[in-house]
Amino acid sequence: MKESDIVVRNGEGKEVFKVPLVIKLIKIIRMIYKNRVPFTKRNVMVRDKYKCLYCGSCNNLTIDHVIPISQGGKSAFDNCVACCQFCNCKKSGRTPSEAKMFLTRQPYAPTISEFLRLKMEKLKINNLLKEII
Repeated sequence: MKESDIVVRNGEGKEVFKVPLVIKLIKIIRMIYKNRVPFTKRNVMVRDKYKCLYCGSCNNLTIDHVIPISQGGKSAFDNCVACCQFCNCKKSGRTPSEAKMFLTRQPYAPTISEFLRLKMEKLKINNLLKEII
């Protein structure tokens, strides 16, 4: 088992142990999984795979508030979607039902593991990881 450069001493300081890398990796993984994905426009785009959730276009993407801010909508994962400029202008300050526009799927807050999977798909390294594992 490989060891890291981090050492742990017993209470008296007489014995010194090097921390195995496996323990260090487990600690990092647990730290990542405890945190939530921060809400940003970029993270909304990653979650929605850089496609408009109204028409499926990949061009001129913006962020749309499903329930407009003018109607009390918040800037959060469960209220924001990737949207092309054409659909965003067409929807304007209305809800999707008022604009007679329908989402291809409902917005949601992604988990860390799901977000990492989506990010790896975008970077095209998910197939490499499947071969390794």
